Amino acid sequence: MTTPEATAQTIGTSVVPVMRYRDIPAAINWLCRAFGFEKHRITVGENGAIMFAQLTFGTAMVMIGPVRESAFDKLLRQPDEIGGAETQVCYFFVADAHAHCARAKAAGAQIVFDIEDEVKGGRSYSCRDPEGHLWNFGTYNPWHRQAETRLRSRGYRSMVWVAAKRSALVIGLLAALTAVLVTAGGLPGAVEEVDRGLAIRVAASAPYEEDAGGALERLAGEQGTMAALRRAAKEAQERLAQALQEREAAERATRQARNLVAQALSDKEAAEQLAKDVQGQLVRAWIGKNAAERAVREVRRQLTRERSARRAAESAQAASELQPQAAMPRWQ
Repeated sequence: MTTPEATAQTIGTSVVPVMRYRDIPAAINWLCRAFGFEKHRITVGENGAIMFAQLTFGTAMVMIGPVRESAFDKLLRQPDEIGGAETQVCYFFVADAHAHCARAKAAGAQIVFDIEDEVKGGRSYSCRDPEGHLWNFGTYNPWHRQAETRLRSRGYRSMVWVAAKRSALVIGLLAALTAVLVTAGGLPGAVEEVDRGLAIRVAASAPYEEDAGGALERLAGEQGTMAALRRAAKEAQERLAQALQEREAAERATRQARNLVAQALSDKEAAEQLAKDVQGQLVRAWIGKNAAERAVREVRRQLTRERSARRAAESAQAASELQPQAAMPRWQ
């Protein structure tokens, strides 16, 4: 029977993550240089531009696609569009986490969580690529873990089955011997012998029963731990979703506040411009008023001069009429 681990090692995994990038050529070169990915297939369009890519990492593969405006792409967001958050993350097994982390650092990866021990054993680290995607690499091999779990599970079942068979055998022998001895009439001594034989057999089977019980207890403990981890992961996912909703609401409120501020600034500028226009009109009106007043004063002075001249002329004429005319010379 072919196991999932053997299938993954021979033909690769059936789950292939898809990562979107705005600059696909730069992303391909960086992932190969920083993480050790290898180019499996590059799809080029009619204009010579790279449209899609398939990169391999051991038996794993990721597909690199563009950030577009399709109906499906509208359901996705890039990390820089949601504050650097990721809703999913890729994990890759590496034999030497220290060497791989040093290689990623040298290529310019942003280390989010540096090398550290894991609860399950092994060492791992987390980093971001140039477009903000999160990547995890570590020495924990989940395929190997599953194989060990299957072996332990078979061992637990085997120990329980052996203990059950031995207990049934002892009980059966006890019943048969009791029946024979009762029929023969030697019940008291025979019962003692049976008790001693039963004690010997029970003592012999005790380690198996204890191992089976301990195995079942450990299995139950691991199942309880996994259930607690699942509940914690679910709660963390719910808190993350709530935080994202609250962040989106805060961003909407911020955009609305910015729009209100921009509108207020626009209204203020319009009011200031209107005040300047009105002030200019008032200045022009004041200048016109002063000019009109000067013209009125000049007209009044002119009228005053004309009246004075007319009165002087009338007075001179009146004086000439009252003065007697001189006698004409005789010789005229």
